[in-house]
Amino acid sequence: MAGLYTYERNDGNGITILEYLGNGNEAVIPSEIDGLKVTAIGDLVFYTHRLTNVTIPNGVTVIGTDAFRGNRLTNVVIPDSVISIEAGAFAQNELTSVTIGNSVAFIGTAAFADNQLTEAIIPNSVTEIREHAFRNNRLVNVAISNRVTYIGDWAFTGNELASVRIGDMDITSIIKETVD
Repeated sequence: MAGLYTYERNDGNGITILEYLGNGNEAVIPSEIDGLKVTAIGDLVFYTHRLTNVTIPNGVTVIGTDAFRGNRLTNVVIPDSVISIEAGAFAQNELTSVTIGNSVAFIGTAAFADNQLTEAIIPNSVTEIREHAFRNNRLVNVAISNRVTYIGDWAFTGNELASVRIGDMDITSIIKETVD
């Protein structure tokens, strides 16, 4: 499997995958390459590879900008080891289901934009949801923990929201003021 990826050592004791050289519709990311732990998936690694299925191993802590953008993924499980999902990481797929791991603290700009998600359950670990994070899905229900301290502009725009729950609060209206 090492031949399917190029990589570089990162700041820790692991590696960041830089490029995917495979051409199938399924990618199983190894937990180690050449005896080194895979701890990050770099920017644009799987961009427009036509993937329908991906397996992300436990141990990955960062999913880079646009890492899986523009594929055909329908279901993604993000392991508990992931701390940061960067901008556009899973945008423009066909996601109907996503499981966000319990260590994710940061969801980047447009990370899950332009998919088919109907439900988003944001784990208690998340403190920041950036702009357009879940834009243009089919979200009906959203549950956000009360640990979230930042929700960016238009984070949930273009959905069919019927229910939003933030911690113990049921939200009936969210208004964004524009100041010139």
